[in-house]
Amino acid sequence: MKLINKKNLIIFFICVFFIFSACKDPIFFTILIEPPKIEPKIKGSPTNFVLFNENMYVASGKTLYYYRVNETDGVYSSGGWNERYIGQNIGMLAASTSYLYMMCLTDHNKSVTREILRMDTAGSIAPIPPIPGDYTIVQSIYEANNSLYIGAQNSEKAYYIHELDSSGVFKDTGIHYALSGAAYNGSVFLCTNSGIFNNGILIGSASVFCSMINLGGGIAAITENGYLYKVEASGLSEIANLGSRNATGALTIWEGSSSAEKLLLVGKKDVGASLSSGYTYGYSEIVIDGNWILEGAGFKEPGFDPPTSVDDNQRYSSSLGVLAVNHMYQTKDKRIFAATHKDGVWSYKERNDGTGTIRFMWNAEDD
Repeated sequence: MKLINKKNLIIFFICVFFIFSACKDPIFFTILIEPPKIEPKIKGSPTNFVLFNENMYVASGKTLYYYRVNETDGVYSSGGWNERYIGQNIGMLAASTSYLYMMCLTDHNKSVTREILRMDTAGSIAPIPPIPGDYTIVQSIYEANNSLYIGAQNSEKAYYIHELDSSGVFKDTGIHYALSGAAYNGSVFLCTNSGIFNNGILIGSASVFCSMINLGGGIAAITENGYLYKVEASGLSEIANLGSRNATGALTIWEGSSSAEKLLLVGKKDVGASLSSGYTYGYSEIVIDGNWILEGAGFKEPGFDPPTSVDDNQRYSSSLGVLAVNHMYQTKDKRIFAATHKDGVWSYKERNDGTGTIRFMWNAEDD
């Protein structure tokens, strides 16, 4: 009986080996190499990342987190993250040279309202001047050319975009759409749920845009259904698209060990995917040549053709690749940070992979 049991055990392990080897679904191999998940230092659904006064900031809940920059060599300090309790739920950040802005949800006698706080370079925090008119229900905030752009609604749910300039004066934009991004390239461009505006004028496409970024050689903007455009005062031109995937709005420039290695990283999700499904999220890459998208380049998955932001596609796919990524940012020390939908802040850096080997990999940020 013992001999039969041993023989059966050998046969069982041989079958398991062939199942894992022959199965075309990568989920089996992914399970084998999935790194142990770390408890994130910054939990929940973090905001976007911004740089202000030699610090990188992100917020989650009622706490503002910041990471100090070494002014001499641009390397982030080994001391890790510092915290500042704000006392209000922070939904979004923006930063100019003079102020860090926080879009907050505050509870006045159990009636939830939204307000914008700003912190100066000395660390003092106060509300911005009162927003004029009826459009005071704040939805989003973005900075461009040292002005703060505020997407807001009135009591009847109509949209409007305010501009608060560097001197603290509100200006009339005349734009009645939902604000989803801002960028400066000689003039300010705003992306909305009904196209892109330059100096208050719609310059093309009534698509729903979710974010935009200045790549140095021009502005790129992406729609919710994954179409990437070059944005110029004369209009828009399509560059590439995510195929069957939608965009989450996460955009950041990645740079490798050489400044010649550059990518645009774009948060994605499969069309029709739910937040409970896996292997449909993460981000895609597209190559930047100098300061603009490489001509003819298309989106690709991380970890395959160089240049690429990760060393191993399968480890990426079993970690950040299963999470919805709302925001991303690469710091001067080449660390990539990602704000996930509900799993806190993640980062790509050297870690123990669970077997004793130190390698670069994605996991929750724990410093």
